[in-house]
Amino acid sequence: MSNQIPEAVAVAMINAARDITVAKINAKGAKFDGYTGGFNWFSQSMSEVRRAVKEVIPDIEREVKGE
Repeated sequence: MSNQIPEAVAVAMINAARDITVAKINAKGAKFDGYTGGFNWFSQSMSEVRRAVKEVIPDIEREVKGE
């Protein structure tokens, strides 16, 4: 069995991260003065989604790997 996340789960995770990113940026508005360098909001949101998925479904990696 492939060790990749099922496509439907991956798409849902990406969509959730996108929505979270948009919400964060909208909530912050134009007040980005605290960041002097680039900040990857989507990457941060994706990390949060991955952590949440692992908490809710701790065995997802084993299930995906077919163990």
